[in-house]
Amino acid sequence: MIGRVLGLLCAATLWGQSLRVPPSSTHRKSHGSFTVFLDSPQGMAPVALQWEFQIPPAVKIGAADIVAGKAAEASGKSLTCGVRANQPADVVRYACILAGGVKPIANGSIAIVRYEVPAGVRRERVGVILENVVGASLDAKSAGIKGTTAVIAIR
Repeated sequence: MIGRVLGLLCAATLWGQSLRVPPSSTHRKSHGSFTVFLDSPQGMAPVALQWEFQIPPAVKIGAADIVAGKAAEASGKSLTCGVRANQPADVVRYACILAGGVKPIANGSIAIVRYEVPAGVRRERVGVILENVVGASLDAKSAGIKGTTAVIAIR
């Protein structure tokens, strides 16, 4: 029983983090971008993160279009993203891992995502879903972090 309580307390060191994505907008037949920010209470920053993006058909994103943000780079982290296999035809999913070294990930921009809006897309607001977010501490404890949605206004 005591071991279980201690395990929960160790995992709790990652609680309190959140991801946020300010809204972005662009015109049809154009490019845009949005930034993923990490916010962690002092002393509780993870040393690694992983998450998934669910991309709607209204926007096109390639793996090379997802790059590390300034806070991730300043923390010595590398970002790797790849397309998830076996997904429905109307959705593209990317899995991303932000890791490297033992330094905690600083608060701020951890990923910048560039996207393109194809010509046939009408004016609308779409959401790119960030989900299945997991942070890891230096001692390899993990904790789920609430996902979020990137809202893109297509004009």
